[in-house]
Amino acid sequence: MGHGAFYGMQIVAYGQFILPTLDTVKRAVKAGNGAVLATSPPYTRFLDSGVDFAVVSESISRTDA
Repeated sequence: MGHGAFYGMQIVAYGQFILPTLDTVKRAVKAGNGAVLATSPPYTRFLDSGVDFAVVSESISRTDA
């Protein structure tokens, strides 16, 4: 259909990314025609904007995620 894997998706990234790096995550989403809305808190400003997906780093505890 000519769309990328993340076409139309709005994504937030939470935590510290080492492998893959945050830059790699952002480039992959952009290459797939998606948008990274936020990479640091506060995330509350995006709760009503239709966030489709959150990428949470392994360094975040399960209770916090």
